[in-house]
Amino acid sequence: MSSLTTIAQRWRSCNVVCFDVDSTLSPDEGIDVLAAVAGKADEVAALTAAAMGGDMPFEVALAKRLAVIQPTKEMLARCLREHPVRLTPGARELIEALRARGTVVFLVSGGFTHMVLPLAVQLGIPESNVIANRLLFAEGTDDDGEEKRSSESGPSAFLGVDASVPTCRSGGKAAAIRWIRETLRNRRAPGSESPRRPPGGSVEPPREGHHHSLTTTDEDVHRGGRRAEAAADRDGDVRGKGQGGHPSEPVDLVAMVGDGVTDMEAQADFFVGFGGVVCRPKVRDGADWFVSSFAPLMDALLMPPPSSDT
Repeated sequence: MSSLTTIAQRWRSCNVVCFDVDSTLSPDEGIDVLAAVAGKADEVAALTAAAMGGDMPFEVALAKRLAVIQPTKEMLARCLREHPVRLTPGARELIEALRARGTVVFLVSGGFTHMVLPLAVQLGIPESNVIANRLLFAEGTDDDGEEKRSSESGPSAFLGVDASVPTCRSGGKAAAIRWIRETLRNRRAPGSESPRRPPGGSVEPPREGHHHSLTTTDEDVHRGGRRAEAAADRDGDVRGKGQGGHPSEPVDLVAMVGDGVTDMEAQADFFVGFGGVVCRPKVRDGADWFVSSFAPLMDALLMPPPSSDT
C-alpha cells in the first residue's frame, strides 16, 4: 500500500473535521476585505501575511489590524452588502460529502462572526458548531455608569474582540479543539448539556514539533506515510475500545483543515494544509497532508475501503 494511500485513509478515518474559513473555505481574508472598505487595505494586508505566516503572534497582529481599521457596525454592514461571503471551489461539495458520511463538521476561525456565520448558513452548519471571533461595541452606559456591550448591530463605539473566544489569540485553535472534544463527549452523555461556544480563560501553548511531515516530495510522502501508518495502527486498537479503553465510548479523531500556522498548531490528530488560495511554506512543510485544492480530499472520501485480504 502506498504511503499516499495510507495518508488518504487516515483522513477518511477522522470522524470530526474542523475547517478554517479565511483563505480555506472562503477565498477571502475577511479582515482584509473589511480593511479595504475602511480604505486601509495595504496596511492591514501586510499584518495579515505576518500573522498567517507565523511571523507575528496572532493576537498582536489582530490588535494592530483592528486599531488601523477602527471598525463600526455600519462598516460591517456595508462590507457584507458590497462583498458577500464567497466559497472556495469545491468547499460546498466536500462538506456535503463529509456530512453524508456522518462526519461532524466545525468551523474554527480567527475571523469574525459577522462573516463566518453567513458562510456557515450557506454550508448548512449550525451556529453551535462555529467558533469565531466576536467584535464588541459600546452602547452607552448602564444605570451604574458601566459601559454596555453588544456585538455587531446598531450605532456604537468599537471596544475590541471578545476575549472569552479562544481563537482571538495564538494557541487558541488548540483550546477550541479541546472544547470540541469535550463537547462531543458531553453530547453523548445522557442528560448533559454543553455550552454554546468555548469558554474564555488561559490557553495552553501549542506543543512544539507536533507536525513535521511534508508530503510534497517522494521522501516526504514516505515519511508522512510512516507516521500515518503508525497512527492508523494505533487507531485500529483504540477505536475498538473507546476512549480510556471502554467499548461503549467512541473515540473522536479530529482533523484540522486550514492554510495558516494557527491551524497547524491546533493539535488535531491529522492536519491538512490547504494551499488552494495561498501557499504558506511553514504550513506546507508542517502538514500531514498538503493539498492545493479540495479535490484530493474529496477523492479520498470516494476511495473504496481497503480489502481485508491486503
